[in-house]
Amino acid sequence: MGVTQIVSLQAFLAYPTTFPREIPVRVLKGMNDFAATLGISVMGGQTITNPCPVFGGICMGVARPIDIVHSYNAQPGDAWGRKPHPSSPS
Repeated sequence: MGVTQIVSLQAFLAYPTTFPREIPVRVLKGMNDFAATLGISVMGGQTITNPCPVFGGICMGVARPIDIVHSYNAQPGDAWGRKPHPSSPS
């Protein structure tokens, strides 16, 4: 999508109150370890309680304005925003 530099990773964690504290701690450590391979770190995010565990993240990056894809002129059937593999950075 034209990203020239990844700046930071924001974490999102939702988990039940019955989860051992060690699980979200290890998830955050794993996210930070992955981010370190990109030369960045987890810079914040949100943590909430939820009956079902949900873990995710969002990267903040820098791109040239001409390379940014906007949805305002999307047409039915357009496909964009796909990554080559779920474990690889965009």
